Amino acid sequence: MSQSKKGVFSVFKQEGNSRQAPFYCRWTEEEDKLLFEAVDLHGPHKWSLIARHIPGRTPVQCSTRWLGALNPHVHKGRWSKEEDEALTSAVKPHLKDASMTEDNLPWSRIAQYIPNRTGIQCQARWTEALDPSVRKGRWRKEEDDMLKIGVERFGCCWIRVAGSIPGRTQRQCRTRWNQIQSKR
Repeated sequence: MSQSKKGVFSVFKQEGNSRQAPFYCRWTEEEDKLLFEAVDLHGPHKWSLIARHIPGRTPVQCSTRWLGALNPHVHKGRWSKEEDEALTSAVKPHLKDASMTEDNLPWSRIAQYIPNRTGIQCQARWTEALDPSVRKGRWRKEEDDMLKIGVERFGCCWIRVAGSIPGRTQRQCRTRWNQIQSKR
């Protein structure tokens, strides 16, 4: 498997001391078991203590693995209509605050209003499905032209490419670019 594909399915792991170069590898069943035990022992917030139980894993890796894949209280399926409504209601007051933009919303705080969802899930759902400023549907020729220029300029840094195309998200840009490339 190539390094880039590994990165999609794996997590960053630091082996041995912190001076060694990092590499990517999947979480093992044993590491998952150790993570469950450590979270049971310390609770789901003391990531520095928890990471000490899993050799070669950092507190951030442990937190990400727990919240993104293992926590039985985090719902990972489709969003319900009620969840979408709760998310929209939780986001709106923040958008009225002049100091807030969609780039700096407090997603962890917003997630407290949507049971069993994380801040990362809330941010992704808002950005990809609910944000009224995001354009949905077919790409116009002008957008395709902006996409080509964005990729020439920024490569596959989709956050920067999307920043150059009003109303389009990183995922939309990446998906559209892949569609264009597959037609060649």
